[in-house]
Amino acid sequence: MVRLSLSLLGPFQVMLDGEPATGFESNKVKALLAYLAVEADRPHPRETLAGLLWPDYPES
Repeated sequence: MVRLSLSLLGPFQVMLDGEPATGFESNKVKALLAYLAVEADRPHPRETLAGLLWPDYPES
């Protein structure tokens, strides 16, 4: 089983099976991963996520 660990307090850090996961394309990608991890107990419509990350653009 793959194990994912996130550190959200202090510097953002992602560990995948004990190894650092890098290569995130932007801070918004990191924010999306953090949000989905913290709010994992419910589904998230794509339009809602787009509105959170790109509030200046229409959700469509």
